[in-house]
Amino acid sequence: MITHPETLDVVVGSNLFADILTDIGGALQGSLGLAASANINPAERLGPPMFEPVHGSAPDIAGRGVANPIAAIWTAALMMEHLGEPAAAARIMNALRAVTGKGQVRTPDLGGKNTTADFAAAVVEALSR
Repeated sequence: MITHPETLDVVVGSNLFADILTDIGGALQGSLGLAASANINPAERLGPPMFEPVHGSAPDIAGRGVANPIAAIWTAALMMEHLGEPAAAARIMNALRAVTGKGQVRTPDLGGKNTTADFAAAVVEALSR
């Protein structure tokens, strides 16, 4: 995972080890704020699924406006896909791609100066197009 992350598509593990691995995966991407997650049972669909950014609620930076919302927004796309709404999931992902592709709105973890609200507003604007 560290030296050849491109060789992995899906990683399965216990809660403890998967938590560690997903944090490492987020860091390898460039920021924990980029890693979305879906905890599902795709075969039997038993139990409720859970969708959350890998970083969780990030209480250490809560209320400061510096959190990267990409993982939270991407997680919403995963949830829409799981709920049978692929068009909604695609719209969300296309908006994320549009905003990140321009590179004009970036939170501090990605070398930018924009706030969480700035980035979210840019995604909402991209969704409305």
